[in-house]
Amino acid sequence: MRPFWLLLFTGWLIIACSALPPLQPGERSAHDLLSQKCQQLFPEGKWQFVHSIEARPPGGQKNLLIGVTIISSRDKSAHCVLMTIEGLVVFDATYDGKLVIKRALTPFDHGGFAAGLIDDIRLIFFVPEGPRLETGQAQNGASVCRYQNPDGRIIDLVIRGDRSWQIRRYSRQLRLTGTVSAFFSKKSPTEKQSVIPARLELKAHGVAGYNLNMNLVEAVELKP
Repeated sequence: MRPFWLLLFTGWLIIACSALPPLQPGERSAHDLLSQKCQQLFPEGKWQFVHSIEARPPGGQKNLLIGVTIISSRDKSAHCVLMTIEGLVVFDATYDGKLVIKRALTPFDHGGFAAGLIDDIRLIFFVPEGPRLETGQAQNGASVCRYQNPDGRIIDLVIRGDRSWQIRRYSRQLRLTGTVSAFFSKKSPTEKQSVIPARLELKAHGVAGYNLNMNLVEAVELKP
């Protein structure tokens, strides 16, 4: 009987832990201001970003890559190119409502990699799709805007007092599946570049989890 009770307890534990952190609602004026701040976390217009990337796949060795990403907030399109340090293009894909893979060398040709990468890019650079469910304060004092994507996943935008922020993505079962943490340079940025983090840390949680550490090399605003 032990395995049965162990399985039952494990299932209960998963259900018990599958809950969103509660938010303390604020005044109406604070609600409107926070909603505006959450929208401003993401770059407007068309941009090209170059990052040096340290990727740690599940059970694999660290990989060093250069990532070039072109995004447009207007139509939420993206073009992503991954290169080795030597300049060899190992992955090239575009997304404009439909994913098109132009080049994918091993191990970047594995099933699901391209869709997962574009999903991560959309998480990092675009305002969440779907309605905003609520805004408020987390227990640690951080400000939070909570959205629900059309696919049912929950996205929390968490703004801390030190100007850093975090995106927390939950599954439809309310389990935390990914986080993106943003950190900023102490240098005084231009007004448009004030929303662009100097460093991003992306973590996908779970058995097949992976880590991406992205250091900004260049950010250029492009003409529409």
